[in-house]
Amino acid sequence: MADQGVGDFGSLTADQLTEFFLGFVIHTIEGRVVADLGHRAIERPMSAEEAKLVQEDLHQFVDGHVRGHLGTLLDRVRDLPESEISGMVDRIYRASFELVSATAGDVE
Repeated sequence: MADQGVGDFGSLTADQLTEFFLGFVIHTIEGRVVADLGHRAIERPMSAEEAKLVQEDLHQFVDGHVRGHLGTLLDRVRDLPESEISGMVDRIYRASFELVSATAGDVE
């Protein structure tokens, strides 16, 4: 928000609020995946280059799925039960974790 010169939520346009919400969800899922990978999935050290490639794959996957699944619901997000949003986020997280843990295992 600081990069865009926005100082508070009250001054955000509807498009900026949408982008903030989607970005928050995307980064939350990515953070969960990275934390879980660090705790239980990757058994051997990766090079910085390999880790960067995995992170880029993760971001593209999560970004596409969040925008594809949640982006279509944003017009009525206030009417959606929290459980529906949480369930969708959890499904994207699980798919992301599976993709990246498999990718990380294949990186050589």
